Amino acid sequence: MAPAAPEAPPRAPPTEVEVAVIGGGLGGLAVAAGLLHRGRDVHVFEAARVLRVETSTMIGLGPNAFTALGDIHPELPGDVRSRGVANSHTSYRYFPRDGRPPFTMERTEAEMRLVTVRWAQAQDALACLVPEERVHCNHAAIGYDEIWDEQDEHDTPGAQRGRASAAVVHFRGQPSVRARLVVAADGVFSALRAHMYPNDPGPRYLGHMNWNCLVPTASLPPGIQFHNPGQLVFTTNGALGEPLLEPSLFNIVCDAGGGFTFWQVRQYSEEPSFTTDALAAAATAAVDGALSAPAAAAAADASAPATSPSPAAAAGATEADCSRGGGGAKLDGAVTAAAATAAAAAAGGAGKAPAAEASAEPTEEAAMEGAAQEGEGGNGKGEGEEEDDGGQGGGGRTGRERVADGGGRRRGRGGQGVPGSKARVLASLKEVGWDWALPLVQATPESSIFERALYDRLPLKRWASPGARVVLLGDSAHGMHPGPGQGARSAFEDAHQLTLALGALWPHVPRALERYQEARVLRATRVQTLAAEMAGRRDVREAARPPGLTGAQHAERWREFRTWFDKYPQLMDGDPSTTWWKPLANDNSQPPTANDQPADSTGTDDVAAASDGAARGAEGGGNSDGGGTGAAAAGKGDGEGAGGAAVAAASALGGGGGAGAPLPAEAAAMGAGGGTGGGPGPEVEAVGKTGLGRGGGAGGGRQAVEVAPAGP
Repeated sequence: MAPAAPEAPPRAPPTEVEVAVIGGGLGGLAVAAGLLHRGRDVHVFEAARVLRVETSTMIGLGPNAFTALGDIHPELPGDVRSRGVANSHTSYRYFPRDGRPPFTMERTEAEMRLVTVRWAQAQDALACLVPEERVHCNHAAIGYDEIWDEQDEHDTPGAQRGRASAAVVHFRGQPSVRARLVVAADGVFSALRAHMYPNDPGPRYLGHMNWNCLVPTASLPPGIQFHNPGQLVFTTNGALGEPLLEPSLFNIVCDAGGGFTFWQVRQYSEEPSFTTDALAAAATAAVDGALSAPAAAAAADASAPATSPSPAAAAGATEADCSRGGGGAKLDGAVTAAAATAAAAAAGGAGKAPAAEASAEPTEEAAMEGAAQEGEGGNGKGEGEEEDDGGQGGGGRTGRERVADGGGRRRGRGGQGVPGSKARVLASLKEVGWDWALPLVQATPESSIFERALYDRLPLKRWASPGARVVLLGDSAHGMHPGPGQGARSAFEDAHQLTLALGALWPHVPRALERYQEARVLRATRVQTLAAEMAGRRDVREAARPPGLTGAQHAERWREFRTWFDKYPQLMDGDPSTTWWKPLANDNSQPPTANDQPADSTGTDDVAAASDGAARGAEGGGNSDGGGTGAAAAGKGDGEGAGGAAVAAASALGGGGGAGAPLPAEAAAMGAGGGTGGGPGPEVEAVGKTGLGRGGGAGGGRQAVEVAPAGP
């Protein structure tokens, strides 16, 4: 028998590609699958050593997600549905801590329109559409350079700079890669966002600590039914009605599909309070005489694991190969009740009331985001955030706003299998008298429990770099609180719109990025702001929430939001039929933004293309409803787009070449047929908005931006 041929050495990653996607989470893999399906040369660069196959996390997907997935690749909706379970009904249970009687609300499958699926299964469905040779692990992005055309290198001072021709993304310990487009899908702690916006304040802590787990349902104690097939059970110690009562503790249990049960405990904490740190603080306090000697000994014992975890286990990663493998190192930790009590006391117990009593109504989508901050990547897996160094933003932040240094906690995560985490969850549940919830946690191996703090990012006005060769996607652009359940769904909307824009306009990458931002930035900002209303921190909630809402108004807002978002991709900027979610032309809300310009920005931006607007209005853009995006450029009488760099107080050219009337802040004008546009109002910076086109190339104004995109 002839000797077996030696294995071929691993293929080195390419150093030049058309599209480099940074991050192998849901958003990154989705856009890679969509672009590969349309014939583009795409490679995915993932920071982690492996594409993980389990994260202890579940997501919930509704109509907007499945519409986006179906247009990205026709196989995706059916595959993802088959890996999860359709939600049959939801039970909301309220045990108000202020003495009001408990009550329960039920919702049906028709009201929910929801599929729950394990994060890892959703990732695998996407990864199956991206050939293994196009996924390169152990590539932690640390920054990039844009390559400017030669003539732009010699621009005279004050001259408007042109577009870059490519970008080179740099990795820690790996060769750099040149691409016509770099998609930064590297999570809420994005290194590339930090490079693009060096003065950005970085991830913002939201006032919630989170523990979540996936458990094989068959392994749970017999005789105890924690949920029915397809059921979600959501429990809180807050209350609806008047007055609204802000919850300090949430418990979620549901069917995650595939024979798994998902549970989650989310606890109010004004500052990040990781169990390891809490146990260490308890031990230190005992030495100082604040605790008894037995409690100090217990805390010290609990803070030291019996065995040294593998590097993968310490990082919360499972060992698998980059092509989706199995198995993982596990770390079990035991902790005594005394140590758990000490940790809970040091961290702030579950019974401690939040700083305010004005509540955001819990929604079914809150559970569906699972424990993952990101929904698509965030604090759970992260779009490449597993091991990279970036994303910490600028200095000058307070302790709660700054990601703690050192290990996983710097990333907003305690990690998986943290010693003492199980006892801490049990102590929190016992403190509020939820003994019925204890058996599920008691039956869960501590090695399966994932601990994290929840963070978001402030909205940005632009997601593209000055040279329009690097663009943000997913949590790097709009990391949000998981409350509305829109993290993964928003990432899929991003991937869908970017895929459509590049498919329609390739190789004109700058034009495509303008269209992508016009479709996504405002919509994502609105859901980010809604999500912030569910933060634990009072200052974050009050900055986001309309003042003076009654309980009935609050419930109405959530119902309207759900109805509006389920209509995707129609009514992208708002639903005129609603009270609370009209297009921003009729909405006076001004959500907070990260007031910064991309690094090296000149403060102006040239027009993507003079004729782009008319072309886009006519082509339809490939949206699922057959409608496309309208013109960004102002229309002249002969139908050709015309425009230049939009600057403050500039007026748009209207139909026939006349000057358009100024518009108030965030007004969105829809031109008719000839591409009539609107200019910014006197108090508003330059604006640029692509309206929905139906063959007419409509243009108009949009939310104020610091660096004007191609506009009227």
